[in-house]
Amino acid sequence: MRFLRLPALAGWLALRSGALFGERDRTWARIQREGVLRVGMDASYPPFEVVDAEGRFFGYDVDLARTPNGSPAIETVLRDGPLGEGSVQWYVDANHEEHYFTIYEGRADLHDRLRDFAVFDVVANNTDRKSGHVLIDDNDHLWGIDHGLCFGADFKLRTVVWEFGGEPIADELVDAATRIAKSVPLDIAALLADDEVVALQERANWVVEHREFPVDESGRRYPWPLV
Repeated sequence: MRFLRLPALAGWLALRSGALFGERDRTWARIQREGVLRVGMDASYPPFEVVDAEGRFFGYDVDLARTPNGSPAIETVLRDGPLGEGSVQWYVDANHEEHYFTIYEGRADLHDRLRDFAVFDVVANNTDRKSGHVLIDDNDHLWGIDHGLCFGADFKLRTVVWEFGGEPIADELVDAATRIAKSVPLDIAALLADDEVVALQERANWVVEHREFPVDESGRRYPWPLV
């Protein structure tokens, strides 16, 4: 096993290391003292952790480790906490009694937003859209979360959003898919392998050609657990 030396901005990971608070305290104190967080990597696990011919690490897990907050899409700020200075992620104050199934049943006015999720899941090849991965906040804004299992080259769609199957897809969503089918934005393509970019365009093109929400005729394209 080899190690990456990373800036202490990623120190929030240290709070999860060790089974006892005492060990966590010692780990965090070391990171503060040395300014380095050591992350173990298994270099034989492509595409997540790989070493190139020059001995440099690359892969999904390496990119994740080098991103202090674990996701560039989530705002992160430094704050003083009970264990000292650390990074804090933006928290969405959502009603956790609500999720996709309850929103679909009780909020017909939000169905168009749920249709957005359905198209996104197809194009992104989401393999884990559980009902609890759709949140609603106090302003009735819907949030999609936990999109780590997306963009694979092999089509493995797993989602709970099938209620719109067979319905026509709105023109604005088809237009968005058309733009991706023609050219994947560089900031997305740069994070994907070549075959994943091609597969992404093929899925977007499927939306453009069919213009209808897909139907799960097999009944097997659901994640587990459902919520």
